[in-house]
Amino acid sequence: MKKALSILLFTAMIVALFAFPTSAAWDGTASASLKGDGTQDSPYLVETAEDLAFLAKSVNEGNTYEGKYIVQTADIDLGGKEWTPIGHQKVNSAETDAPFSGVYSGLGHKVTGLSITTAIDNHMGLFGYVMSGEAEAGIANLTVEGAITLSGITQTNIGIGGLAGSIGKDTSSFKANIVVINCTSNVTVTLTGTTGEPRVGGLAGYAFYAKLENCVSNNDVKVETNNQSRAGGLVGQTNRSHFLGCVNNGNVTVDMGTAAKAGRAAGIASVVTRGGAKGDEATATYTVFENCINNGAISGKNGNNMWVAGIAADFYVNASNWPGKDAKVKFINCVNNGAIASETSNTANYPHAGGIAGYTQNGYTDYEFIGCVNTAEISSVGGKEVRAGGIVGSVYASAAEYKFDNCIAVGELKSSCFSLKNKADALATSTANADAATVAAAVKAVEDQIKTSDTTIAGFDATKGAPAPEVTEPETTEPETPPTTGDASMIFAVIAVISLAGVAVISKRREN
Repeated sequence: MKKALSILLFTAMIVALFAFPTSAAWDGTASASLKGDGTQDSPYLVETAEDLAFLAKSVNEGNTYEGKYIVQTADIDLGGKEWTPIGHQKVNSAETDAPFSGVYSGLGHKVTGLSITTAIDNHMGLFGYVMSGEAEAGIANLTVEGAITLSGITQTNIGIGGLAGSIGKDTSSFKANIVVINCTSNVTVTLTGTTGEPRVGGLAGYAFYAKLENCVSNNDVKVETNNQSRAGGLVGQTNRSHFLGCVNNGNVTVDMGTAAKAGRAAGIASVVTRGGAKGDEATATYTVFENCINNGAISGKNGNNMWVAGIAADFYVNASNWPGKDAKVKFINCVNNGAIASETSNTANYPHAGGIAGYTQNGYTDYEFIGCVNTAEISSVGGKEVRAGGIVGSVYASAAEYKFDNCIAVGELKSSCFSLKNKADALATSTANADAATVAAAVKAVEDQIKTSDTTIAGFDATKGAPAPEVTEPETTEPETPPTTGDASMIFAVIAVISLAGVAVISKRREN
């Protein structure tokens, strides 16, 4: 009987090994090419990790894929191997830019196992440098999972994010949009020992002149630095962009250590700027946060001034490039549900903390807060004077245009620092210390507006699936060939059945 059981176990092992083969893990190599023609009717197909690696190699060698369409047909696992981002921005005059400028749709699929542990490029994420050219470009319907863990970053203008390091419109022409829709980042981003000034976000490091719709960041962003910080749950730094229905669920933590520098942390975008090339006054006016929600805990400590907020922390302009020095910002129906904590031990500076905005500065800047809600605790500790408010932490720009309309907070709407000349009634239509029912109703009204985006990119319905491959019957009979893995599995399965039958017969005879 023991011999019969041994035969039975051996047979079971054979069946498991051959009848149910498993796919091999990605070995880091790239395919030779992609299927498809890159058109809307026959887009390039990314079916495997090898295909995705080919796309990265091709783009980084100078193929921008401008005007081309790419779809991902299945979930892809990168297996935790070190990833080279798709798209490269030059770091010196000897190099040339190699952006990705096409349309990439994940069709609702995932890329898992993303791992970046070495600062090998100027912008880092699944995609590195994404920029529109003469044609509209963007990324749609893709979820990225994994971790970016970096130490000792020394570069200043570097973008780091789960989906992309940098997303932007070509500022030399402003002709074509850059669009990111229905994308989710489940990428944990951790920076330690930083001496540069990277822009860090759960989704993207930079988002300049971009449209981001229904994008979500779920994992934590943590930055330990001895220089200025720009860390956001969704985006590190933005300029003239539109965020619609975007949500951050991850925690954002900034520790400035002993640096005598300014720190910034926010749920959606850490810093809002205006800068770059002149001439776009007519084509890009406001940075807009609309129907955006922060659910993560946002905190910053040490350093000098510390600016922390649920939606956007700090605002400033590049005065040398802009004759009007404008940096207009709108917050429309935005919600903060995450605890906001700002702390500094520097008695000459200030910790600013706001549910929606942190430190609103510059006398040439316009702000609008319409239908915004804060449900969480706002904490400001240390420094020369604490400054915390449910909607805005500090208002310094007395000459700026401000509008507050129908905003609601569980506590105070503003901090003690609220220097608006001739704006005594600025908050007259808003509600401080609101009751729970009023707050809940206001939050639900915003949540009901968040939905999957049906925006097209360059006329391409990026929500539809990849075209089915054309199947034709062979005109000749199949030649005799050795069995494939599947055929071999069937043969071994048959052998296993025969062996089991033999075991049963042997056992029966011995019992008799």
